[in-house]
Amino acid sequence: MLVTSPELIPNGKYVPGWDALTNDFKTDSVACVFLTKEEEGFGRHAQDPRRPTQCLCHRIYGGEKPWGCEWYVKWFENVKEAVERKQRLKAVFFPGQVGLGKLTMDELSQPSVDLWDGIGIGGSQKCELATADDMGWEYDEVDVTLLLENQFPKGTPVHAWCEAQQSWRTGTVVTQKIQEKEKLSGAKEMIIDRLVVWVVQCDDSGELLETSRVSDTAMTVNQMLQDFGRKKFQAVLQECLRDIPVLEIDTSRLWNGLSALKIRIQIGGISSLHVLRDRVLSGELQGQINTALSKNRPLSNESDELWQVQVDKTRFFELYEDNLLALEEMTPHQREKLRDIRGMSSVHLSAPAGAGKTFVAVQRVLEVLMEDNGHRVLYVAPSRELVYHFLQWMVMRLLVQFPDPMNATIQQLLSHMVVMHKPYRSLRTPKIDDDSIEFEEAENIGTFALAVLDESHNIYRSDADRGILDDLKYVRTLLLSDESQSSAVEANFPSMERVRLQQVVRSTKRIVAGASPFQLGSEPVTSAGTDGPPLKTFLFDVSKATAEKGDWATQYAHYVVDALRHVAKAFPGVSLHKRVALLVPDDGFKSALEPVLWKALCERFPQRNFRLISFAQSLRSLPERLRGHGVQRLGQVEHMVLDKIDVAEGLEQLIVICIGLDAAIHRDVGDLLVRAQLYKGITRAQLMAIVVNKRVPNGWLEFLTNVTRWLLLVMGVGGCRRRCSISSSSSKSSRRRRRRRRRRRRRRRERRERICMALPV
Repeated sequence: MLVTSPELIPNGKYVPGWDALTNDFKTDSVACVFLTKEEEGFGRHAQDPRRPTQCLCHRIYGGEKPWGCEWYVKWFENVKEAVERKQRLKAVFFPGQVGLGKLTMDELSQPSVDLWDGIGIGGSQKCELATADDMGWEYDEVDVTLLLENQFPKGTPVHAWCEAQQSWRTGTVVTQKIQEKEKLSGAKEMIIDRLVVWVVQCDDSGELLETSRVSDTAMTVNQMLQDFGRKKFQAVLQECLRDIPVLEIDTSRLWNGLSALKIRIQIGGISSLHVLRDRVLSGELQGQINTALSKNRPLSNESDELWQVQVDKTRFFELYEDNLLALEEMTPHQREKLRDIRGMSSVHLSAPAGAGKTFVAVQRVLEVLMEDNGHRVLYVAPSRELVYHFLQWMVMRLLVQFPDPMNATIQQLLSHMVVMHKPYRSLRTPKIDDDSIEFEEAENIGTFALAVLDESHNIYRSDADRGILDDLKYVRTLLLSDESQSSAVEANFPSMERVRLQQVVRSTKRIVAGASPFQLGSEPVTSAGTDGPPLKTFLFDVSKATAEKGDWATQYAHYVVDALRHVAKAFPGVSLHKRVALLVPDDGFKSALEPVLWKALCERFPQRNFRLISFAQSLRSLPERLRGHGVQRLGQVEHMVLDKIDVAEGLEQLIVICIGLDAAIHRDVGDLLVRAQLYKGITRAQLMAIVVNKRVPNGWLEFLTNVTRWLLLVMGVGGCRRRCSISSSSSKSSRRRRRRRRRRRRRRRERRERICMALPV
C-alpha cells in the first residue's frame, strides 16, 4: 500500500504521522518527496512537457513558487512505480474532512482557487490527488486521526514537545482530540484549521501536557548512538560517573514500551551506591551528562537541536533498592565484626539503628545454612512484620545467585528456616507461594545450628512472656539489639560475648544527626552515608474550634498531605509505591486518621492513585519486579504504609513521615518512651525523614527548638560567647589544660551542630 500526504513530511503539519509511516508501517510505502536543501532539489523547477516555456509550477500552483516543482516529477515517478507494482494507494485527509478539498487539474491554476484554504488536504496534496484522478489511479481516502490514533493510542509512551519549556518530555498518551482555530487563508479569508493534539501525562511530574508534536521513542536512542558513536558516548558517561565503571551501554525497552538507553555499571560498595543515589535524585548526574553531550556534539549534526537525556528515577530506584538488599560487599567495619562473630558460639551484637545488624545476621544465617544441608536455623522476632522483612532480605540475597524466586535451591534453604514471633507459642517454616511469603507448621524440631533473636532487648524485657522460646535448643546464638536499649539483654546474659557496630550505613548523615537528640544511649555514632536532604518538620497549632469539635485528624491529614507534596516535589517523577511509611502512635490515632487522610489524598493528588496499607501487607508479597508483574509507575496504584510506630521496630523505608509522636515532658519514665518513639521513627528512614506534629506545650520538639534558638543567640553560630584566656606557659599542665579546653569546645560545638541539624529554628 502506498500512502501519499505531504502534510506528514518531517516539518509538515502532522509530524508524528511521518514517524508512523516511515518507522512502524512496514507493509506500507510512502510517496512523500522531501527536498530540504538546494543540492537536493529545493527551489529547482522542472519543465512542463505540455508547455515547454513554463515550469510545472504554473500548471499545479497557478504560478511559480520559491520551493520549486522538481519534487512533483520525483513524486510522479514514485507513484507510477507503485501502481505498476499493483500497490493500493491511500490518501490522508485532515481530521473530519475525508473527501473534501479535491480539485481537478484545470482548477488547480485558476486565480480564484486557494490551494491552502485548509479544507480537506494541503495545497501540494491537492495537485497530487488531481493528478491521481487525471491518471485514473484508484485510492483509499483516510482520516489522519485514524492513522495517528492507531499509531499513538491511549497508554502509548511518547516523546512530547513542550512549547513552554522548548524541550521534549517523556510521557504517556492519555487521549487524542481535534483542536479547531481560525486562521487566514491565502485568499485572506477566515477559515477553520483543525489540528490533532494529544494530551500526554508527563513521567517526571505527572502533569498533563497538550501538544501537537509527539514522537515514537524507539528511533531516538538509536539515532543518538549513531550520531555520537558507542565508544564516544560511553566515554562521556564514564567521565560523568567518575569512579563508577561503565561496563556497557545498549538500547532497551522499559516496562511501558519506552525505548531507553541501558547503562550497565559496577557498584563497588554501599558508599558508592549512596553517592550515585543522591546525584540521580538531585538531578546533578542528568545535568552533567547533558552538559557533556552538548560539549561533545558530533560535527555531523548540523541542526540546531542538541541531544539530551532524562534519567528514569523510578527505574533507578528499583535497581537501587534491589542492589541495597543484594549487595554482597560489606563495609570494612562490618567485615571485621562478622569475623569476630564467626569465632564465637554465643554473641550479643548491638548497634544503633541503621548500622547493618540485619545485613550481618542475614550473611551469617546464609553461611550456616550452606555449611551443611542438615543445618536448621531459628529466627525469632517480636513482630510478624520483622519476620517478613528478614525473609525478604534473605530472598533478595539469594536471588543474586539464583535469579528465579521459585528456584529449588531457594525453596530448600527456606525450608531449613524456622521462624517465631510474639507470643512465641508456635514454630513456622517459610515458603514462597503465589508470589507471597507464606508459612506452614514446622516439623521434626530438634537442635538448631544457629538461633538469631532479633530486637532481643524487647524479647528479654523483665515483663516479657517468651512462651516456648526458653525450651528450644540451639548450638550457637546470635542476639541482635539496639545499642541504646541493650541493658535488658546484658542483664539476662552478663557473660555473653559482646560485639558492637558503630557505623550507620543505612541512613544519611542528616538523619543520624536529626535523631541523635532523641537517642537514649551515649555511645558515639558515625555515618558512612551521604549528607542527604535535611530533616523537615511540619508543626502546626490546633485551633480552638477544631479542638472543640474533636476534628484534629482532619488537620493532621492536611499537613501529612503537605509533607507528601514536599516529597513529590523533592523527587519528581519517582513512584512512591512501597517507598513511604507514615508512622503514628497507636491504633486509635490510625483509625481516626486513615479515612480523612484517604479523602485528602484523593482531593489533592487527583492524578495519583494512592492506597494505604500496613507493613504486614507490604512485606508479605515479593516486589512486583521479582514476580514478573512489571513495576509501579506514576498513574498506577502506589501503596504507602500507614502503621503504628511499635510495628516499625527493626524495619526501614526510603522515606518516613512521623505523625503525632511528640508529647509533653513530665520528668518521668513516660518521657523516655516518647524520646524512643521519635528516635525510632526518624531512624527508620534511609533517605528522608519528616516530622508532622501539632505544637505540644513543653514537648520534645518545642524543647529542642528553644534550645536551638538559645544556642544560636547565646553562643552564636561560630562558637561559644566567652573566650577562654590561654596561658602562654610551656609547662605540661598548661598544655593539658589547653587540650581539655579544646575538647570541651569541640564537644559543645558537635552537640550544637547535632541539635541545629535536628530541627529548624
